[in-house]
Amino acid sequence: MKRCALTQRGVVEVLGPEAKDFLQGLITNDIEKLTAGSALYTALLTPQGKYLFDFFVVASNDDALLLDCEAARISDLLRQLTLYKLRAKVELRDLSSDLAVWAVFEPEEPANPEGMIESQDGLYIYADPRHPAMGWRVIGASDQLHTALTQYGDVPLSAYHAVRLALGIPESGIDLLPEKTFPLEANLEELNGVDHHKGCYIGQEVTSRTKRKGTLKKRLLPVNLEGVAPAPGTPILAGASEVGTLLSAEDGIAVAMVRIERWQDAVEKGEPLIAGGTSVTVLPPDWIPDLQ
Repeated sequence: MKRCALTQRGVVEVLGPEAKDFLQGLITNDIEKLTAGSALYTALLTPQGKYLFDFFVVASNDDALLLDCEAARISDLLRQLTLYKLRAKVELRDLSSDLAVWAVFEPEEPANPEGMIESQDGLYIYADPRHPAMGWRVIGASDQLHTALTQYGDVPLSAYHAVRLALGIPESGIDLLPEKTFPLEANLEELNGVDHHKGCYIGQEVTSRTKRKGTLKKRLLPVNLEGVAPAPGTPILAGASEVGTLLSAEDGIAVAMVRIERWQDAVEKGEPLIAGGTSVTVLPPDWIPDLQ
């Protein structure tokens, strides 16, 4: 097991007796599923059902929730939550100067993280709810994290990204694009981030309609690159047909938003996929059963 400081992450606190009720009416997942020692992965959408923010919700105490979220857009997240606050008895605080987020995982042989870390006072430790191979996430003061996780060797952030990319898991603000990405196309349902049985939330109507229609036309999928990784946003082509768009990449692995029918048609015809001169192979993950 290795440890990695997730410097791209920050922490927001939602504090008050109505904290859970406040979030429940906004997010794609069911806050009632949150238990002590666990985390809830979820998203906040636009009224049109497009992605705005995604984050992990962790119970700090009875009246406080911590949001493990994208650090670069915390001010935007706080502004958006404040718009919906109205008379709700909650306070919103950015705790990123006091708390950091780290990951503990196995870069080479991903395994189920259950039982690998013992709970410690002052730390919030939880298995990444998106996929077992993503290991654990830990929130705490930086100096305490260094001490508590000393038995694990340090790896750079690039090693963390290599693991998530191989699994096909998107990153906030890089692969999940605000006001552009639809949550089901980005596999948030399969990553345990969407509950279709909870009450209403912002963007639910579009999300539910997409679910009812059945097969999605696009999916965010891992791809293998044979050559230099093109810049994010580079189109993936099969001849003159655009099959998808490349997103983040690391060590020959990337994720891309893929047009399913065009990709499958290219495979049937034996047409190579090319992005900016680099050969691309789509690798549908085993956790998306309808692509197997």
